[in-house]
Amino acid sequence: MAGGNGNGNGNGAWKIHLGSTGTPFFTSKSTVPDYKDGLPNDMKPQLMSKVQVDILDLSDKDDLARYKEIWDCVGLRTVTVFFEKTEWLEDKQNWKVFIRWALNGSMDPGEFRDTRQSMAHRVLNRS
Repeated sequence: MAGGNGNGNGNGAWKIHLGSTGTPFFTSKSTVPDYKDGLPNDMKPQLMSKVQVDILDLSDKDDLARYKEIWDCVGLRTVTVFFEKTEWLEDKQNWKVFIRWALNGSMDPGEFRDTRQSMAHRVLNRS
């Protein structure tokens, strides 16, 4: 998944690992840390969602595959769809889909705090 590591400087990329509970685990590291039982809540992985927006032309093979993949992940409960709007494209005799969805997972508490602070800083400082 491209788009930076969430620290606001544009370096790195998120890596997605399958967590021990079967949900995605987002990290900028190459491996998932080994969390011990009995940790305080603020030291356990934090739940989060990575929101996506797609506009897909279902007459395009790659767009159709992505659309199917999104809905397959809904069935696995790793994706939540918030909004979907379809439009019939008469010239292509097929559908165009606007879909807003989120990949649900968890993140290391330190990276979660850094990412949340960085995102809030970018949003609050837009002109």
